[in-house]
Amino acid sequence: GLWVAQSRKAKNYVARDLFWRIWSLTHFLNCSECGLPFPLAEMEHCTYHPQQPKFGDGDGCGIYPCCGQPAVRFDLSAGIRRGCRAKRHTPDVRSRALGSGASAQARLVDVALSLGDLVLIPFDAR
Repeated sequence: GLWVAQSRKAKNYVARDLFWRIWSLTHFLNCSECGLPFPLAEMEHCTYHPQQPKFGDGDGCGIYPCCGQPAVRFDLSAGIRRGCRAKRHTPDVRSRALGSGASAQARLVDVALSLGDLVLIPFDAR
């Protein structure tokens, strides 16, 4: 109730636009590149580092030269990718993320991409 009213007022959304924004935030797929689930609104948020980290001799810690972020040689959070750049997620059509088949997942992606600016959140907006 209140969140919807505030969102409509702040962004000047009409009901149709608000529906599609909420839809894109609540429909998830899995990415075959990074292995993480993502809401369709974050279709362009598959993060990566364009350069490999640099480590000193025998050091367990280093940095990514592309952005200066710290890097660890033996990262226990290896399943969680955090990068300074982003590309489009690659939906894993073999997964059953929504209990639906590949064609239903492809339709979700098509809808999200066709609504582009309305539903997709730019990476730098995080």
